[in-house]
Amino acid sequence: MPFINLENQPTKTIFPGVTITTAWGGGADLMALLGPTRALALLLSSRIVPADEALAMGLIDAVVPPQGSLDEAVATYIAQWGNKPLHVIRAFTSVARAARRSMRTAAHSAERNSILETWVHEAHWAASATALAKSK
Repeated sequence: MPFINLENQPTKTIFPGVTITTAWGGGADLMALLGPTRALALLLSSRIVPADEALAMGLIDAVVPPQGSLDEAVATYIAQWGNKPLHVIRAFTSVARAARRSMRTAAHSAERNSILETWVHEAHWAASATALAKSK
């Protein structure tokens, strides 16, 4: 599945200021994608990553300029596989899924425990209350 971003829309994490960790494999996936050191730096900073930087980091696969077409960007991305036989695409996809599962398995338990610990911490509830008060 391609991750395509609009040029004027930065890539964001959803954790800034609410003092919780990732869950359901998001952190594990980011660690596998960027490596633990780079992923940790991004998660702890909760910074907004501009589209061009997200592309360079490998967080997204393509950037659509403001005048561009998302449909065309997806078609272009998928076209690179057009000459491959379907059984080859399925085989590589199966290998990629297995690799992703094995990487996630190692970190999933730690991630699950972390979200539980940070979710119930008083700092999370205080930050959440502040964020909710700002949205009113």
